[in-house]
Formats: sequence, structure tokens, C-alpha cells
Amino acid sequence: MGQGAFSAAEGYGIEARLLSVPYIVSAAAREINGGILSCYQRGCRNKVLTVIDEFDGKKLPVSQKQDANWVRELNDDFSMSLAAATGNII
Repeated sequence: MGQGAFSAAEGYGIEARLLSVPYIVSAAAREINGGILSCYQRGCRNKVLTVIDEFDGKKLPVSQKQDANWVRELNDDFSMSLAAATGNII
């Protein structure tokens, strides 16, 4: 989707919608780059793409930050801080 395609709240909403689908195992939507990553059960690729195609860029779902979001974001922040402190790129 690209940078600035959705807000953090919309990213949480996209994740929540994807995770509500039985054959989607995990999902992450990052507002910083507009990326959506999902893991799904074998043989369900076309079904997942259909769910993603249903998103309307002008009216994306919105949700609050969930516990899993807090943990992932803390981990990301720590990783970036560690990379900056050591001069390594992650």
C-alpha cells in the first residue's frame, strides 16, 4: 500500500479484521511503510487475497492497540535502539 497509506489505528483495525478470519494465523499492518503481512493456512492464499481486496482505502477499519501490538512495538523500538547504539543495521 505504501508509506502513509493508513494510520496506526487503521493498521490495528486491518490486523483485527485479518485475525478474525479463521484461516489467517497471524497478521501485522505497519503504518510506517503501509505494509501488511499475514500468515495463513496452506491452500488459503486466494481466500486471503479476497479478504484483503475487500478493504476500502477510503474507509479502513479502525481499532485500539491490543496487548500483542504493545509487545511487538516495544520489541521493534528496542531492536532499533540496539542497532543505533551498536552501529548495526537490522
